[in-house]
Amino acid sequence: TLFVSSIAVYVVAIGLSPGVDNLPTVLVIFNGGFTQLFHLSDGDASLLSLPACFASIPGFLLATGNIITALADSKLVAYPLHRRHPTFGTPVRAMACASILSFAMCFGAYYEPDASIIFYDMSMFFGCVAYTAQCVGYIFLKRRYKTMARSYCSPFGIWGAIFAMMVFTASGVSILGFQNHGSSGNSMMLVTIALLSIFYHGYAKSRQTMSNDERKVLFFAHIANHNKAKEKLRKRSALWQLVWAFLAPTHTSNPSKSSHTRRSSVSAAPRQADVAKTTA
Repeated sequence: TLFVSSIAVYVVAIGLSPGVDNLPTVLVIFNGGFTQLFHLSDGDASLLSLPACFASIPGFLLATGNIITALADSKLVAYPLHRRHPTFGTPVRAMACASILSFAMCFGAYYEPDASIIFYDMSMFFGCVAYTAQCVGYIFLKRRYKTMARSYCSPFGIWGAIFAMMVFTASGVSILGFQNHGSSGNSMMLVTIALLSIFYHGYAKSRQTMSNDERKVLFFAHIANHNKAKEKLRKRSALWQLVWAFLAPTHTSNPSKSSHTRRSSVSAAPRQADVAKTTA
């Protein structure tokens, strides 16, 4: 359903006025169809898209809160943000933090004319990076842990993940080099990456831990990695033993030959009968 809906929205958006060339400058992409169907002005046609916007905002806000809560569970951000509502289980603290941050960014869009474009391109770029990382993780787990229990199995498998990586990589390159935000947008992305790197190495890295959900999902992976590391160490030790046995000089001679040599070199004591014959 999501795939078909996305394709339908894409086809409708590029097929309506003002056309695919001017589509990046259009705020509400369905206005071209609404104005032709109902003979409305552009402003009145925008009102028809508001219900969809209001319906999508809670979904984005809840997803943002869940992501921040997951980061807090792993202590990558402030740990108190992981607390949920005692009755409804919603991440109220994380959602409040995300809302405050969003309102703070609105002031930047108010004072900087191009801030909205830069923020949009930044969100799209980091989204492409996140989705590419998810594809890499999927390929790693799919190849290394084939027996892992999964709630959903992609019908396209690894090749589907590779294709998705190519799409997201191309989108990221397009955002960096072929958009209208200019050098200021790329500079903001680099500054954001630098600040996040400093935050991780200066604060989060020493506090980072595995959450309970991560332990439940990835516990078998850690056991498998531990067993595989032990097997590699055992094979490496056996290999070194073989190499040492092959290269070490052999100082031990033939035991039977050495024993015979020692016996022949020792003088035998004369017997009493032989002594008597000699005396006679």
